[in-house]
Amino acid sequence: MSDAEKEVPPQEGEEAFDFGLKKKKKGTKKKKKDEQGEAAAEGGAAEGGVSEFKKGPVYAYDELLKRVQDIIAQQNGDLAGRKKISVKPPKMERVSTKKVGWTNFEEICQMLNRSPDHLFHFVLVELATEGSIAGPQLILKGRFGTKHIESLLRRYIREYVTCKMCNSSNTKLEKDHSTRLQIIKCSACGAFRTVAAIKAGYHAQTRADRKKAKQAAG
Repeated sequence: MSDAEKEVPPQEGEEAFDFGLKKKKKGTKKKKKDEQGEAAAEGGAAEGGVSEFKKGPVYAYDELLKRVQDIIAQQNGDLAGRKKISVKPPKMERVSTKKVGWTNFEEICQMLNRSPDHLFHFVLVELATEGSIAGPQLILKGRFGTKHIESLLRRYIREYVTCKMCNSSNTKLEKDHSTRLQIIKCSACGAFRTVAAIKAGYHAQTRADRKKAKQAAG
């Protein structure tokens, strides 16, 4: 074994092993450590390094909720400042012994931004009755009070007006021509959902209907 290959015992203060790294000069030891520290801080995340964890402030639930509301207000003021749906109560008047009139029907349709025909069919199906639109009012066959129509109107608003994501009433009812489904689009948060189609209204069998049925059977 040559002199160059002889094992040299480690000097005092030196490690008995190494990882193949070059020996550092004593004069630049402190400078190298500073450079390595800066490099680890700047590129540690890119190279898989782990930076020192620092615990942030602890927030209460109310504080976190307020921060979220503030962010929403900054990014979408219309959504944060939405108001509850304000609809006038339905006004009902007796037209005859068997009919009642919803006198402010057209006005309520305008407040909800829905077509009178759509609400008209919903009312007929839910009440299982007959009716007709006469100018600004809706004529219904039967005896229906204000409380009954108010409850019906609330169901209509929940299903065909209100956005279920943000509870906004600033929505539009449209028809998807590709799927032929009705869709509610929210102008406040951008959400959309499909709604059930209103089936044909109730139609009481008349003498003419019975006559047609007999002719078809004969």
